[in-house]
Amino acid sequence: MSTAVREQIRQLTAAFDEVVDDITVEEVRGRGRPPTPLDEVEHEAEVVVTIGQRPPPRWLSIAAGVLLIVGVVGALVWLDRGGPTPSATPSPSTSAPPVSAPGSVPGSRTVVTAEGTVPYGPLDYATTKQELPMWPEANVSDPPATTSGYGMELCDSGYGTKILRVDPTSGPSHAFSGTLCVFIDLAEPRVDAVTSCATATERFNYARCQRQTDQTDTAGAGTSQRSVADTEEIATMQAFPSATAWEQSELFDATVSAASTQDSPLAYRDGAVTVTLDAATGDGVDTTVDQPGVCFEIELSGATATGCVGRGLLATGLAYGAFQDGDGPIELVGIVPDEVTAIEIDGEVITPTNNVWHYTATSSGPLTITVRSADGRAAATM
Repeated sequence: MSTAVREQIRQLTAAFDEVVDDITVEEVRGRGRPPTPLDEVEHEAEVVVTIGQRPPPRWLSIAAGVLLIVGVVGALVWLDRGGPTPSATPSPSTSAPPVSAPGSVPGSRTVVTAEGTVPYGPLDYATTKQELPMWPEANVSDPPATTSGYGMELCDSGYGTKILRVDPTSGPSHAFSGTLCVFIDLAEPRVDAVTSCATATERFNYARCQRQTDQTDTAGAGTSQRSVADTEEIATMQAFPSATAWEQSELFDATVSAASTQDSPLAYRDGAVTVTLDAATGDGVDTTVDQPGVCFEIELSGATATGCVGRGLLATGLAYGAFQDGDGPIELVGIVPDEVTAIEIDGEVITPTNNVWHYTATSSGPLTITVRSADGRAAATM
């Protein structure tokens, strides 16, 4: 150790001895001052419980001084030995592994988002604790958020008609009505939007209402407020097909051959929609879908809808979804069992292809869907 360092340590020690000499034994024991009477406490409502007495401020100062001196001495000895000078700048840390974007994990959905946004969801903003409200009442998400997807989950496998909407503060809305239980990914996210879900069929229909937004996991999906749709929304939904009945008859065998016999899941394609079908098996789907069931993907202009449909709804012949992007036409897509050979809408007869039918509606009045088998059995929306 160098002479200069020894001299600095000697001076610090001498200064410390002078301070300690002034301390009395009573001060160290904490008896140098009487306790503060309870009635002199400034805030009588606040009761602070402590164990023992606090050491006087002067003793705390001395203790801090001891620690400071010990630290300085240690640093001087370290420097004298040639150690490196401590740095206040933290060492560079290794970069965190990249976070996988939604859709990059095998089996997950690929979502399209606005530039600079990260999607979270699907997240439930209304649960199955209460039945779905009857349109024009609806469960409306709160607060608004940039929304890239919306839909339902755990629909009660009944025949009820579901109603879903995404309404931004500005720009085109997106709407759905149908018996299918779907989740819809939007090609163009709606900024500052609210999502609504309801039913158009009387009685007790249950489902989880979901949305996919740019909100963080902490903010989550938000909550749900029950409110009545405005006149514009009501007028828009009047052009969609009429509702199905609560006790819709299961008239047909539910076999959908295209879902199991196709070499490719692609079942239908025209200039407006593409539909793929697959058997509802594997990954736990077969335990949540009434068997034999079908899972589907419907690609439309501006959106992609996915979901599964069970035996009961297929047997009614009225498993369908109707989609509208902004003020564009309503695209109706249905999945029918083998026994259904004709679908009639607004006077037009459609022949299904690989258990799928498609119809583009441009009229403003409500539509009725009627399905028929070759032997004359028929079912229709109300």
